[in-house]
Amino acid sequence: MRTKLYLLNILLIGLLFQSCKEDEINDPTNPVINTAESVDVTRGENMQIQATISHELGLSNIHLYQPEWDLDRVIELKDEMPKTFDLNYTFAIPADAKDEASIELTATSIGGNTTKATQLAKVTDSQNIYLHGHNLVGVNAEWTTPANALLMKRSETDPNIYSVDVEFMGGGGADSWGVALAIIGQTSGVLPFNAVVDVENVDPSFHDTSWWWNGNNYEESSNYPGYVIFDENAGEMTFPMVTDENASIPSWDSEPGFYNIQPLSFYDSPGKYKVLFNIETMELTIKLTQAPLPPAPEQMYIISGGIDGLDDNSWYNPSLATEMTRSSEGIFEGTYTFKDIPWDDATGEYGVFFAFLGQTSDYNPINYGVDQNGENPTGNDSWPLTPPVEVTNVDSDLYIPYYISSPGSYKITVNTITNICTVVKQ
Repeated sequence: MRTKLYLLNILLIGLLFQSCKEDEINDPTNPVINTAESVDVTRGENMQIQATISHELGLSNIHLYQPEWDLDRVIELKDEMPKTFDLNYTFAIPADAKDEASIELTATSIGGNTTKATQLAKVTDSQNIYLHGHNLVGVNAEWTTPANALLMKRSETDPNIYSVDVEFMGGGGADSWGVALAIIGQTSGVLPFNAVVDVENVDPSFHDTSWWWNGNNYEESSNYPGYVIFDENAGEMTFPMVTDENASIPSWDSEPGFYNIQPLSFYDSPGKYKVLFNIETMELTIKLTQAPLPPAPEQMYIISGGIDGLDDNSWYNPSLATEMTRSSEGIFEGTYTFKDIPWDDATGEYGVFFAFLGQTSDYNPINYGVDQNGENPTGNDSWPLTPPVEVTNVDSDLYIPYYISSPGSYKITVNTITNICTVVKQ
């Protein structure tokens, strides 16, 4: 009996040993890392750590290490165990990085074998300039998140000038703080380069003195001081800029940071602008490129010549204009019969023509023509509307189409939301 028990124990030990051996991974090879020996990177900018890493049985993890940059990241791959992995890791280069740094990449296979590779990062100062903005249309830019700052284009004729086109929100923007602007030389933070408005030397005539909070929106001693009002009559404004050497990581509870870098701010100056920064003279110039369109009008009237049933004298007398039908907010339409009128300088006949007004008291302030594409209409036309202008001579200030010897019924739709006029023959 004892002999049988002894033999049974020997058998069980053998099976257990065999089971352990089956759990071991026969992994005789090391991972392969293919990566560039060196890369050029920029202080304060993001870099992509890239490599193709492979192993015939699968990868367990990848370790990225650069102690001077506080880079110590392990990418776990145990669940997927890919045989090939394309590494594309985004990392922000510190603003105070040395001229060279070695990034260590370690790949570990599912069997525990490792391979190390080193990539040399050659670090230089940034040649880029960014507009850091808040409450700009279409730009998701939190004031404390410079990663979304807008890259400015460097001038081909003057390397000191950088520019970008933007659109300001009006009415204080999305959070009632208005449009805020600053210049930075990197997208990782305020340092090492930033340019902010020199509040002490801004032209006093630019100051916004109708602040909703404390009666004066321009206070040099505050941490959000530089509110100004854009001069639409001048069409452009230039502001002195200075660097803020003390700016650092932003925080609601501590200064300094993004909340005290003295942004240039516009509380209610909507429109499209070109922003130019001269890094040599440290000046920021803002040019209005398109004034905001007025709110959608409640009424729309057609003034014309050559349309059956409409008074031709309305062209020179807006009080005789004909009201169009409002189909929805900002959209107006009407169906009209065009007369058969040729182009004849001798008789002063120039086909059928028309434009649109938002009132019958005058041509101003709301008026629309069509843009230069309004030539050679076909009867299935779609043109951009020209934005309202100051009309002093209706014949020259409003561009209009001419339907020459094109009689028939036409539906005209004026859409002040999309700023499109369509004319379709019925």
